Amino acid sequence: MIQNNNKNNRNLKNQDKVVQKLQKRLSEEIRKKKALTKQLEEFSMHIMPKEKAD
Repeated sequence: MIQNNNKNNRNLKNQDKVVQKLQKRLSEEIRKKKALTKQLEEFSMHIMPKEKAD
């Protein structure tokens, strides 16, 4: 039973590491997306400047 608990604890630790890696990767992807979105918005402003409201 103790051996089984140790195995479960190891599995949980491994799963925790995987989750942390995925969270880090997701954060990086979100940051990249935000940066690209900002670049796209700035680029769009050069191509099609917003028309001034009357």
